[in-house]
Amino acid sequence: MPTQGGTAVARPALVDRECLEQRELATLAPYAVCSLHSRGRVQPEAVDEWRTCFQRDRDRIVHSRAFRRLAHKTQVQPLPGSDHVRTRLTHSLEVAQIGRSVARRLNVNEDLVEAICLAHDLGHPPFGHEGEHTLNELLSEAGGFDHNLFTFELLDVRERRRPHRPGLNLTYEVREGVLKHGSAPSARQIERVAEEGLRPWEAASLEAQISNLADEIAYNSSDLDDLMRFGDGNGERLAGAVRELEVYRRIRAHAASRELEEADLDSSTSRKVLITEMVGQAIGDCVEATVRNLQRCHIRSVADVRRCGDRPLVCLDSELESMYGELRWFLTVNFYRTHKVRVRAEEGVDAIRRVFAVLVSEPSRLPPAWRGELDCRDRRAVVGAYIATMTDRFLLDLDARLR
Repeated sequence: MPTQGGTAVARPALVDRECLEQRELATLAPYAVCSLHSRGRVQPEAVDEWRTCFQRDRDRIVHSRAFRRLAHKTQVQPLPGSDHVRTRLTHSLEVAQIGRSVARRLNVNEDLVEAICLAHDLGHPPFGHEGEHTLNELLSEAGGFDHNLFTFELLDVRERRRPHRPGLNLTYEVREGVLKHGSAPSARQIERVAEEGLRPWEAASLEAQISNLADEIAYNSSDLDDLMRFGDGNGERLAGAVRELEVYRRIRAHAASRELEEADLDSSTSRKVLITEMVGQAIGDCVEATVRNLQRCHIRSVADVRRCGDRPLVCLDSELESMYGELRWFLTVNFYRTHKVRVRAEEGVDAIRRVFAVLVSEPSRLPPAWRGELDCRDRRAVVGAYIATMTDRFLLDLDARLR
């Protein structure tokens, strides 16, 4: 044993998986999903000595190629516009931070929330929602395209940790959280949930519901921030329009300090004050609204959560949700449909259409690994999946090479 001045120095106590699991059982709320109670993995595997199953899932997602590609995929604003523009990667990190904050206050499983948050956008194709709409149209006779379903395909099949084992082999709870993501799952999502044995009749876990609302809080606040930072160049007009929003008035009325009251919204610092207050207040509102639902529905266990399938337990209050509706319309008019965003989106859409047409007509130009799928899958579906994995930059480069 090491000594210091002749006195033995004890070895520091380490925290292993069993300790973490027991800590969860002892401290988390009774309706939280504990790692020890996970329904497991499709392919059984040995447990890790130091990490819980949900911590391992999070780590596998972070180290996946699909996660790294998010750094070069459009969120809303065209990527070449600024080094500070948000990407799918920064958005996912912001969602995870918000999700963990909500989970911590509600005393549920932060690691499970974080894993779902980090994975939720992996299946987005290049050029944001316009890219998704285009792929869905091109694949209309081959099953369509849904980024939530493609996220699941990436995690379950296309990402590989072992040479002869497809997918990341994530836990039931993370896979369920990904497939049940979204306020209104599509019919194809529900069908896939049933196919995978993920119980479509059950409500998602509280942790999955938190990740869904964290996504909404993140994109509303970050899109407003990006609009004011990279908008139409008329900062004074935008600032005036923002001040007229009900959500701004509410944020200002409940602000923790007088900084927002004094802010002119034209400066970077003032915008940060606004967005900080907006996120913080939304988190607090979410927690209070969720607590009311937990009490009203007498939620005392995970099974109780699962039985409440008619509407989410994790939510915002109706007043703030209505204000968010006004904000989303404001962002649609002043950001999502602006000329700068549309021009770049149309450039991406045109590239997707051209690359799709070339590869469908000349599948020999697909990479070997993708050509190997042509014997068992519709050619259009294979090409669509290949395009969906691309970053904005790779798509444009490939489009130029194929011309």
